[in-house]
Amino acid sequence: MEAMVGLTIVVGMVTILLGIIEAVQQQSHQNEESIAQVKQKYYREQKAWLNGEDLH
Repeated sequence: MEAMVGLTIVVGMVTILLGIIEAVQQQSHQNEESIAQVKQKYYREQKAWLNGEDLH
């Protein structure tokens, strides 16, 4: 009986840890997308500035 309780606790902890890992990975992916968008905008504006285009 005690082994069953211990196993249940271990399985619960593993499930929680996997959920946390998944959440962190999703946040990391969102951050990467945001960074890529900022970089794209920066390079687009830099190119326009170098070409003498109006940025507004």
